[in-house]
Amino acid sequence: MSKSKLKLTICRTCIRDNYGEGIFSDIDQVERAYRRGLKDGAFSSSAEVCLQNCFTECENFHCVQVENEQAGFRLKKISTPEKIEEVTRWMKEIQRSGRLDLPDPLIPNLIEPIKIPYEK
Repeated sequence: MSKSKLKLTICRTCIRDNYGEGIFSDIDQVERAYRRGLKDGAFSSSAEVCLQNCFTECENFHCVQVENEQAGFRLKKISTPEKIEEVTRWMKEIQRSGRLDLPDPLIPNLIEPIKIPYEK
């Protein structure tokens, strides 16, 4: 099991500018869907959830970034409840295994792998 907590950052701009129906009608509902999916027990979560205004990738719509302390992935078009479930299931698997390998169903959603700069 991974010692460090994962971080999920949701692009607020993607939801605001490309809203949809159901949970995609506003950012609060999208954020709740991710938090529900990442719930790891009664009071804990398998990841920190953050919001950001733009990744400068908003033409890709419904972007998210998944990262650990060293690296991560920026994903696009996470715009269905099923895709949110795939992301949260993958993040729980990362937490269990400690391996940050992008699963096959999310490869079409890849914008880019990222490196997290080392901070002292």
